[in-house]
Amino acid sequence: MTPANDVLSKQISELAYKGQWEPLLNVLERYPSFINTASEKGYTPLHQAAWHGAKRPVIGKLLRMGADKTLVTYNKLQTPLDIALEKNPARKDLLFLLHPQPRTLSQLMRKMIEDQLIHFQTYDENMVLYERLLFLFNECDVFELGHNDRNRFLSAFSALTGIQLDEVIADNNQEVQRSGLELRFWFNQFMPVLQKLAVQKNTIPLEKSWITVADLMFPDLDGWGYRGDPSLWREMRQSLSRVPLPDNRIELEKILLNSAQSIMNATFSTEHGVFVKRFSHGGMSSGWISFEFWTTNAIPGILQRAEWLRETWRY
Repeated sequence: MTPANDVLSKQISELAYKGQWEPLLNVLERYPSFINTASEKGYTPLHQAAWHGAKRPVIGKLLRMGADKTLVTYNKLQTPLDIALEKNPARKDLLFLLHPQPRTLSQLMRKMIEDQLIHFQTYDENMVLYERLLFLFNECDVFELGHNDRNRFLSAFSALTGIQLDEVIADNNQEVQRSGLELRFWFNQFMPVLQKLAVQKNTIPLEKSWITVADLMFPDLDGWGYRGDPSLWREMRQSLSRVPLPDNRIELEKILLNSAQSIMNATFSTEHGVFVKRFSHGGMSSGWISFEFWTTNAIPGILQRAEWLRETWRY
């Protein structure tokens, strides 16, 4: 590190340590590559924001600049979320905004289209395959398994088309268009852009242009009512994975209510709940959905997350 960069890093660390957000953000605007600069103890600006319990617009600005939620301090090996849990446990917004979940392949693919990094000329078989891949990749916990993104994409492509994409491209004698699919487009254009974004998956926040309702449903909420509630939550997260987040709170609430009621084939009422057989896996209250949990905790909680995110986008 050059002497000038060392001085700049120390200035950034000092401003973050003191919680002086406006001058800090002004400096980072001029030197965005220093967003994850760490102090001698490994505290980045995002760690310090978590420690101070910074306001949501500040958190959002840091995240949009590329703050990495997975970085840990040198001594306690704490992520920003760990620090928020320790210093500001009542700030449920921080527990949501600072969760170290990387972007999934589905989210990265949505970003590719919305940011116009990849273009589909018409709604053809290639676009249909893209939609099917989005649904297949709508996972929220696979990052814990350590999968290779490139291999996962090739495996999914083969599962949906029956085509071993890398082998076909490697064999120059084979046809490069099958069933309306432009194979060279997928291998030479789509995959490289996806791989480039995947390298940044720890520093890409949820963005207004491509977020869906399902993106609000990770991580899970605490305090399930009955044993069937987690199953309903997961099915809703899957079914809403292609539903854009509406701007209107009332519209979002209607989407959530209608999704839940259609899955459990019942309407919310004054009764305590409803039994859904496929959610029954043994144990007390197994298969039961708690109306109280959904009307007083789950749906209001998702609506609150949407409001938190909107605040982070305003800075």
